[in-house]
Order: sequence, then structure tokens, then C-alpha cells
Amino acid sequence: MNEDIIQLAENLAEDHKYAGGGGDPHIGFGDYEVDLVEDDFYNAFEGLLRYKDGEFQVFINTGHNHSRTKGRCRFTAAHEFGHYCIKSHRDSIRSGKGTHFSKSGFQSKEPMEREADIFAAHFLVPTKALQKRHKSPNWGAMEILDVHAHFETSVTCAALRCQASLPGNSTLILWGKTEVRWQRMDRDWWFDLPARSIRNSSLLANGSATEKVLNGYPIPDEGYVRTGTTRSHWFPRIAPWSTKNDILIEEAIPLGDYGVLTILRPDCR
Repeated sequence: MNEDIIQLAENLAEDHKYAGGGGDPHIGFGDYEVDLVEDDFYNAFEGLLRYKDGEFQVFINTGHNHSRTKGRCRFTAAHEFGHYCIKSHRDSIRSGKGTHFSKSGFQSKEPMEREADIFAAHFLVPTKALQKRHKSPNWGAMEILDVHAHFETSVTCAALRCQASLPGNSTLILWGKTEVRWQRMDRDWWFDLPARSIRNSSLLANGSATEKVLNGYPIPDEGYVRTGTTRSHWFPRIAPWSTKNDILIEEAIPLGDYGVLTILRPDCR
């Protein structure tokens, strides 16, 4: 099912292309003559797709929260475009209550929300366009922030697309104020090290990139903090003396009210 959604999203990205190489949900909704309203809805919702009086309408929250960046709002719009373009979603909204409040941003466990997130990620950052822009297996926070800026999407979306479509092992960890919200490891690294990372900020090494960002350390101009670390610092099942206790690069990107994103990569220097 996910493969079908990915194919649909990347095909539609060609039909409603943005100058940066990905799809544009504003062009898409315009082409389908769906009214789109962007405004400050405070914290009532991120996005909303409504079917009323025989027509679909979409609402995107663009205000109130300084962390609600242009890229995040575009991701929300692409998420709503996914609900509209995936036939089962569109039929469900049309035949159901008529209003669907979305929780975009890869945090919902509901199938419809997860599918719309997958659609949005591939619509905004198609695989061929991403691989044309970045080819090195040594990507990290710098490349993630470049994808975020170039394709005008959320930082989280950019990171997950880099992990899925660029070579090299990686772990992505999204933090709330003190707890991990989710962890994503690429398939090869997961089988090499089937373990969850530490889940609470109290277990972070003093002076680590993530510990610094969570505690308000001044962020350099490049937009992230970088330090060295080891597998044993992050994965409790790895002993410090183990042959698997590799040296890693740890990078942390602040996301404002949406948390902190940690990137762990092998040190290939």
C-alpha cells in the first residue's frame, strides 16, 4: 500500500511541480479548484480538510506559533493534499462527518495520518530530485537543512527523506522536552544493531550535541550542533568494550516548540 502511495505522490509531483523540483500543494489544490485558506487558527489544528455543500475546502494554520515555519506549513498543506488525492481518504471524508482534522509531522499512529505523511514527504521531495541534489553517503545535518530549504519542507520531512533515499547508515531521533517521541533507523543498521536508543534526556552524555540543544545552548549560524559520540552512549545494549561500540557523529537540530532532531551517523573520516 505504501508503495502505491509513494508512486502516486511522486507522479503527482511531476504534474504539480514547484520550481525547486518537488510538488507544490498550492498548485495542486488550484489545479483541482479546491479552495485553500491559510490563516492564524492559533493552536486549534495544523491542517483541516472539509467536505461541505458538495465541495472540498482546506485550511492551513500558518500563525501564532513561531516554530510553525513556512516549510512546516507547506508540509501540512501537502499532507492535506494527500488526503484529497488518496481515493480512500477522499471517499472517507466525503461520506463521513465531512471534516478531518490532521496531525501531520510523522507522530500519529493512525493509518490515514501515516499515509498522508508518506504522501506529503514524497510529493514535496521526490526521490529522483533528491538524489540529483545529493549523492554522498556522508550526509548529515548540513544536507538535511539544505533539503529543508531547497524543497521548502519541514526539517523532519527532509531528514526522513534523506534517510530513506540516500546511501549510508543513520539513526534519527525526535525529542520532546525530556523524552524521545520516535526513533527511526535505516534497515541495514537496524539488523546490525537491533536495539532502541536511550529514551530520556537525563541519560544523555554531558556536553553532547543533543544535551546542549535541549538545554538552550547557543546555536551556531549553520543551524545545528555537532559532537562526537559512541554507540554505547546511545544504545544501552552495547557495552563500552564491545567491538560494535563504533565512534559516531552526533548532530542536533533545534525545532523550536516541536522539539529537537538528533542525527547519528558513522564517523567516516
